Amino acid sequence: MGAWGGGTTAALLAAQARESATTYAYSRHWASFAHWCGKHGLQPLPATPLMVAAYLGAVAEKGTVAAASLQPYLSAINSVHADFGFERPATGHLVSLVRKGMARSQALARTVDTRVPLPAEAVLVVLARAEEALDMPLHRLREHFAVVLAYLFMGRQDSTTLLAASDFGIDHQFLWL
Repeated sequence: MGAWGGGTTAALLAAQARESATTYAYSRHWASFAHWCGKHGLQPLPATPLMVAAYLGAVAEKGTVAAASLQPYLSAINSVHADFGFERPATGHLVSLVRKGMARSQALARTVDTRVPLPAEAVLVVLARAEEALDMPLHRLREHFAVVLAYLFMGRQDSTTLLAASDFGIDHQFLWL
């Protein structure tokens, strides 16, 4: 495409088509799928609906993702396939049945909340950075931090499980995540 007039610009525009948060989420979900494929001796490109269904079964076995939260995983797989000119494998009757079955089994089992607590190490890093950046007593920082986290992650099972120190910051006005 780069050899044609406008080809380089078209490639750059295509690369900017998604929001950075979407690109990041898709890359995480694609990496998870690719890892699962590698673990089972499969090539992730091109995948089949049967492979995607089995992957969803593996996700369900982990018990950390609600059936209602599967769409980003499937969108990532479909997007990468479309980007490379392949058919989208995370669609169709079989994948739909697996999703519905997962939702039904979770509902019937009255799935216990599987959220993982925010790792203490991450909290300690946040508080240490805050103490360095702000002139505020530690107990006040803890109160602010608790309120912000409670607001941000209320009801989200997957929000804090992959939290890294680079995912947050503190300055004199804000605690951001």
